[in-house]
Amino acid sequence: MDAILLNSTRIGHGTALNGRPRLTEIVKKRGIGVEVSPISSQVLHLGGVEDFRTHPAVPWLRRGFPIVIASDNPGMWKSTGLSHDWYVAFMAMGGERSDLRFLKKLALNSIKFSAMNGTEKNVARKRWNKQYSLFIDQVLATY
Repeated sequence: MDAILLNSTRIGHGTALNGRPRLTEIVKKRGIGVEVSPISSQVLHLGGVEDFRTHPAVPWLRRGFPIVIASDNPGMWKSTGLSHDWYVAFMAMGGERSDLRFLKKLALNSIKFSAMNGTEKNVARKRWNKQYSLFIDQVLATY
């Protein structure tokens, strides 16, 4: 509630929204980015997460919420960056119809809801789009 009242553009550890339908609707309506850290949520049992498929973000993803995948304390979990959290998001949370569009949306959400200023976001988005296009071209040429 505090994040909403303070006009935040991103909420960290969004599992606190679980079970608060009115706040969840406000977050969706305002387009506030919801940061989730799947592995941390499971390890710490935040939001009652024992199985990634029951993470509170699963219905949010299906309803088009702007979700940002984050890594919480990778040093503590001995993980290297975000790849493990992204893998979990794709394989367990995204649903059986998840594809490259799902990953692309998560990547673009990461830029959109970052702490960068508008100019930095534009530069990052252009660089990302260029790299993404090269990746797609390479995949098409290979397969």
